Amino acid sequence: MSRVRLRSAFLAVALCAAALAAAPAPVRAELTLESLTPALREKLWKEVRAAAFREVILRYCGKPSGIEVKIREAVAPCVKKDSLDAVERRFQSEIRTQSKQTVRFRPKSDLCTDREVNEVLTKVEARFAKIVRDAKAACLACATCRGEPPPAGSFSGRK
Repeated sequence: MSRVRLRSAFLAVALCAAALAAAPAPVRAELTLESLTPALREKLWKEVRAAAFREVILRYCGKPSGIEVKIREAVAPCVKKDSLDAVERRFQSEIRTQSKQTVRFRPKSDLCTDREVNEVLTKVEARFAKIVRDAKAACLACATCRGEPPPAGSFSGRK
């Protein structure tokens, strides 16, 4: 099973925002990368690079976030698989590139036990959790704006 990356969350949020802003009519559930303006697409790729850097450090310290699986589950009902896969490939490529460049700067035992680094890692984990929540909410909003029930498996609403 292919894994989703942070890209997918940004993609869902950006696609829903673009679709809602551009179309007064109901929005289709299957959003794509092509729906993004060039500026939004560039912002997505920048966010993907930043997320990959954070994920490299988490993985290096033995704390992989699982962001890819969580994001895919959150946005799969709203974003076409081809677009999710494209974001996934880009994220994986960034992970490979940054893994080669990043992990050499400090020994693992020194880096991963540093108090300040662990505080940053905790913040990164919290940020990833918020991204997943926001992506899920954006996906739900796209379903709601079409007048459809929430996607299967999504949270059904807040009180």
